[in-house]
Amino acid sequence: MAMKPQTSVLLVQVREPGDTMITHEQDCISRRFQNCNVTLKCENALAGKAQESWLDGIDALLIGGSGSYSVHDVRSNNFSTPLHDLLDLALERKLPGFGLCFGHQLLGQHLKTKIETRADFSEI
Repeated sequence: MAMKPQTSVLLVQVREPGDTMITHEQDCISRRFQNCNVTLKCENALAGKAQESWLDGIDALLIGGSGSYSVHDVRSNNFSTPLHDLLDLALERKLPGFGLCFGHQLLGQHLKTKIETRADFSEI
């Protein structure tokens, strides 16, 4: 029986370096893929500017949560602009994608959906 080819998934994280949620988020996602022949590659948009090369050899894109930022937070401009460029390339390449929390906000914003940040619906 032929083996399914390995699927390479990029998880773009939006977490301050040293945040314990970095490994927690990676572990949670890895568990979901444990029987799916997936290789998870991780990059952090707060540890370094998002690069087009992050998508080299990638079959799908996940953008994780943040915990500290919303897309409306002016502090997110420094890293969200390069992420929008990355999303343009992912869309051009027709990569499947999924956003978790902040990632969902970013994808919605990128696709011109109205995004609201409301304290009364905040988790934290």
